[in-house]
Amino acid sequence: MGGPQRFIRANRDSKPTVIAADLRLDTPLLATVFETVPDVVVAVDRMYATDDESVLLHCRVTADAFGPFERALAEADDVSAFAALTTDSDSRRYRISLVPAAVHTSTYRGWVDCDGMLLEARRSDEEWTVRLALPSREALCSFRDYCAEHDLRMDLRGLSSYDAMNQENRFGLTEPQRDILLQAIKLGYFDIPRSASLAELGESLGITGQAASERLRRALKSLLETSLDEDGSVDSTAATVEG
Repeated sequence: MGGPQRFIRANRDSKPTVIAADLRLDTPLLATVFETVPDVVVAVDRMYATDDESVLLHCRVTADAFGPFERALAEADDVSAFAALTTDSDSRRYRISLVPAAVHTSTYRGWVDCDGMLLEARRSDEEWTVRLALPSREALCSFRDYCAEHDLRMDLRGLSSYDAMNQENRFGLTEPQRDILLQAIKLGYFDIPRSASLAELGESLGITGQAASERLRRALKSLLETSLDEDGSVDSTAATVEG
């Protein structure tokens, strides 16, 4: 952990600021799944508790074939249930329920107790790479201590200002709003005629059709407000995006 960790200690008394921490986590979460299908790539979109003991993962999975992956999930000791939410040819979206014993090995409780927020999590090349938003360097140190207490290796790869990261989002969208817009395009919600309903859009994201409708309206409102000038013309700066 070397240099980055010394940097944290040297700045513990500095003014608190929301930070984004890029981490490598060595945890046994879904370890047997990755042993069975080592080439699969899992990108976690959302992770949240449904009660005091249960945690759900929403993730995008890329694999050559999904049969072996789903069989491995069915046999995994840390998975209580799973469902495929989309069935694209080369990638699929899954909802995975963890057993209570796996909550700590997922590190979920650790960063939640530190008032952290998961920004990204990805498992490939035999490691989990994670980006967390944390309220302070002290919170990051607390999360490090949590990992040590549970025999989970945490390597700090880098720190950045989360506020600075948010300024890069010129469209004012939250991550869930961006996700629902991208998913709506992907499923054909905006096509004529529509290829997916609000209920189907919500199901693909693990939310109700009503929640999908409200989130989509908020996302479109934010997008329009930040993309259009007061006279109704398109903001040329905001309209320039890659991809």
